[in-house]
Amino acid sequence: SAIRWLAIVTVGVILIPAMGWMLLTGERPAILLSLGLVIFCLSALRATKVLSNAMQQNFEMTHALREAKESAERLASTDHLTGLTSRGAFVERADAPFQYCRRNGLPVSVAVLDLDHFKQVNDTRGHAVGDLALKHAARLIQSSLRKSDLCCRWGGEEFVSLLPDTALEDAAGVAEKLRLAIVANPVTLESGSLPMTASFGVAEGDRSLEALIDRADSALYRAKNEGRNRVAVDE
Repeated sequence: SAIRWLAIVTVGVILIPAMGWMLLTGERPAILLSLGLVIFCLSALRATKVLSNAMQQNFEMTHALREAKESAERLASTDHLTGLTSRGAFVERADAPFQYCRRNGLPVSVAVLDLDHFKQVNDTRGHAVGDLALKHAARLIQSSLRKSDLCCRWGGEEFVSLLPDTALEDAAGVAEKLRLAIVANPVTLESGSLPMTASFGVAEGDRSLEALIDRADSALYRAKNEGRNRVAVDE
């Protein structure tokens, strides 16, 4: 657009007066030259219009591609059902605060949550109700954590939360608070309500994030083996 207007101004200010002067001379070579300039000006204006349109289309296409790329990145980093961070994005994002806590001698804990008897919910109530239960649990998890905490849907009915600058005892307290919130807030359905419980495993500190999650997961399985609906801490 700017190039086109520059060309028009150039034609108006320089070439048109020059063509007018050539025509006024009345000499044949000057008249032929002025006619050539007219043809050149029309061609130049046409070319600038084509160029302007091409540049505009290129700009719009680039903008559309950028938006598509950003949308794809958001989809890849977000669990499509719960809206929580996806497992892959969680592992990538959680490493920085985990390493920060290790370097600065701060405690860091992980809490793993698994909804109890979730397969039975899917089998008896259907997957649509199961999806509502997962969304409900995700909202309760988010409302129970601090802004500095990270959480994700690890897979199925399992969720993982990273709690930076949080010792094991405090992390167990966070898990217990969330456990009680899940018990006190059943899933609301058109046909009534669906009570839920969850089991938790909590662990603090380790040489790597993966090892810390594994220890919390082991504590979770102990909680499930001991009767579910409870918090087990890493021993």
